[in-house]
Amino acid sequence: MPHGGIVRLVRDTDYCEFGPEETILQAASVCFDASTFEIFGALLNGGSLALPPAGHLSLESLSNCLEKHQVSTLWLTAGLFQLMVEENLDAFAGVRQLLTGGDVVPVNHSAKLLKAFPAIRLINGYGPTENTTFTTTHRITPDDLKGDSIPIGKPIANTTAWILDESGNLVAPGIAGELCCGGDGLALEYWKNPELTAEKFILAKIGGGKEERFYRTG
Repeated sequence: MPHGGIVRLVRDTDYCEFGPEETILQAASVCFDASTFEIFGALLNGGSLALPPAGHLSLESLSNCLEKHQVSTLWLTAGLFQLMVEENLDAFAGVRQLLTGGDVVPVNHSAKLLKAFPAIRLINGYGPTENTTFTTTHRITPDDLKGDSIPIGKPIANTTAWILDESGNLVAPGIAGELCCGGDGLALEYWKNPELTAEKFILAKIGGGKEERFYRTG
């Protein structure tokens, strides 16, 4: 991954607010791509990075961290988000921005959170690691809660996402294809695995423009 991919994730963004007033909890392991959002979202914007106690992060210890450090911005996997909403909804009382993803974000849990805390900014974040953590995001609105699923949204700044056919051409609206993403967050390669790199990273011209490099999400 290039350093610029992380800069594009947390600087001059259009999906989340960063700054000196934000406290972000590093709930993810440094082996997980979400830690780039947590660590550098705080430190590259003059914010505060809150660290949980060592060892297994339980629902209780997570809730205590949110209160103790007055965490304002938080990222949780979709699964952990569901558990927190079910078991300890009040823990989100002080959170201003909550990003979740990594799996399908359930409508009913989103509705329960927003009913309890209507002012919270609840964001669905989608993206493979190969495009540095987030490719698309969507702030969940009351209208979204009327449907059967939560949208994954639109590409964040300095990021692209297109639906292409097998030849790398754009498909028409409503036609099935493969979601391919690109932009400044794109990985350089799979380490010492040129065969997989060649398979998953392609060159394509979108709308007659210049040739660009994309990751095939599958």
